[in-house]
Amino acid sequence: MIGRSRPTLSRVAIAVGLFAALLMAAPSALAFDVRNGDAVVVRAGETVNDDLYVVAETITIDGTIRGDAVVVARLVQVNGTIEGSLIAGAQTIIINGTVRDTARVAAQAVQLGDRGKVGRDLLFAGYSLEATPASTIGRDAGLAGYQALLAGSIERNVAGALERVRLSSRVGGDVNLEIGEVEGKDSPGSFAPPPEIGVPRVPPGLTVDDSASIAGRLTYSSELEFPVRGRVAGGVTFNPRVQSDAEPAQPTAASRIADAARHLAGLIIAGLLLMWLVPRWMERLAAIEESKPIHSLGWGALALGVAIATAIGLVIATVLLAGVFRVVSLPALSGLAIVLGILAEAILGAGMAIFMGYVAQAIVGYLAGRWLLQRFRPAWASVRGAPLLLGLVVLVALMAIPGVGELIGFLVALLGLGATWIWIGDRGEPKVATAGPERLGPLQAGRAEGASVGGST
Repeated sequence: MIGRSRPTLSRVAIAVGLFAALLMAAPSALAFDVRNGDAVVVRAGETVNDDLYVVAETITIDGTIRGDAVVVARLVQVNGTIEGSLIAGAQTIIINGTVRDTARVAAQAVQLGDRGKVGRDLLFAGYSLEATPASTIGRDAGLAGYQALLAGSIERNVAGALERVRLSSRVGGDVNLEIGEVEGKDSPGSFAPPPEIGVPRVPPGLTVDDSASIAGRLTYSSELEFPVRGRVAGGVTFNPRVQSDAEPAQPTAASRIADAARHLAGLIIAGLLLMWLVPRWMERLAAIEESKPIHSLGWGALALGVAIATAIGLVIATVLLAGVFRVVSLPALSGLAIVLGILAEAILGAGMAIFMGYVAQAIVGYLAGRWLLQRFRPAWASVRGAPLLLGLVVLVALMAIPGVGELIGFLVALLGLGATWIWIGDRGEPKVATAGPERLGPLQAGRAEGASVGGST
């Protein structure tokens, strides 16, 4: 494994943008050629007059692609000509030919060889990018990842967020970089399995060699300032980034009390809404938790696992559907699939957060308050709202204990999920034995008492 530093917000934003550009780019033509297999080769002299879509172990393009090439493999080699764009995801990508439009690549290791030429932009996301001295990028280079060795010609601008950058190329515009934490070691790490090309050793931080020539301005942010030995016509701007090793400030007693008060207010509102809107359901779940606490915890863990698996499945389904619609040249449906997938993820996440953070805690609080009042103030147990308020005060106080509150909150969430799972599956009625034929919960006790008084007249 390779030690990675904590990414900053702008670096994450750049990476997300590059991946979005890689994944969302729509085909430029309606015709396409789909190929798959262990080793797919477009031989020298062969011309593909359509867009080319390939999923394989290895992909070698020695011929000519008239449209775009959208490829996924362990190894991608471009030795011929792609007249459109290259969209590639792989462990290793070698461009030693010509991509006349934009190259959008995501890989562990990418090499732009001495005969490699990208006509427009190069968008890279991954571990290592190497642009050799004779390589050419016709417009801009956008980079996000671990390291980059730039030695070729870049006609316009360079922008990126990386841990290590070595610049010895000619840049026709500006260079704007964010350099990550300097780890203090000069090692590219190891991979299993290793990439098909050697990963260059790039020194930590920013290195600008004597041979570098930047026609515009060099702007970079980093914890440290680095010497700039090359020619920078527009000057150098260094934006220091302060990295504090101090521990985050511990919350004060006043802040803890304020947080607990806000949490209590939210739980009281949620509990009162449940008592008003779904009193029978709230009573039923409380009874299940009281009679089957171990079963509820077990089913709750299962329900949480199902929710996580569902979230992962939604992501996979969304990506697959979007990819299929894009391959068959239906970009509108591809976009719709992504929007619906994001909406479904948002609904699932919000629903789980509300249930685990409010509904489950309100029900457990009500149950705890009822248990306490029945033992110490039985007359108050039937007062509408009293068990809920007392139980929530006790629960919030327990959850505010440092180091213990998180565990209590998690167990409470599992109880609520499990009781709901049992209720939905109708796995058995909770049996609540008391001195009478049936014990009524406080939510119904008031109504029953009023009915009995009226009937005895």
